[in-house]
Amino acid sequence: FQSSENPEDYRSHKEIMDEVVLQSKKKKMERQSNKEDVSSLTERLDADWNSIRSLLMTQVPRKETSSSGLDEFDATVKEMAFDKRAGATSKLRFEEKKVEALRIEREKQETERLERMKSPSEISKSATHSADSLDAELDLNRYDLRTR
Repeated sequence: FQSSENPEDYRSHKEIMDEVVLQSKKKKMERQSNKEDVSSLTERLDADWNSIRSLLMTQVPRKETSSSGLDEFDATVKEMAFDKRAGATSKLRFEEKKVEALRIEREKQETERLERMKSPSEISKSATHSADSLDAELDLNRYDLRTR
């Protein structure tokens, strides 16, 4: 709903939609013409580039250098290219370390197994204490604050 004092400013829905369609077609034509312009410019540049590239690609004959004419750096680089690279280190040390660690672990497990097999009389008193044995040795009067 348009409120306008001038009845000529009022346009129907159909008129508005016709205008929108015309604007859309106009923009589409502009995009199409831009695309065609870009395409023609690209083709022209490609043709120019091919002619320039042919001029740039002419091969200049190289002068041959004899092997005696190599400078010290070039000779060193060639020698290094053919040098044998250092091989992989021996895995013997790694295997020896694994065997040693396994031997130590087995010895530790064996000593733990022998400790579990001992009878309670063989186990020293200093090794284990129960809560009851701690009560027997505790002198309560020593810690009584009322007697001081």
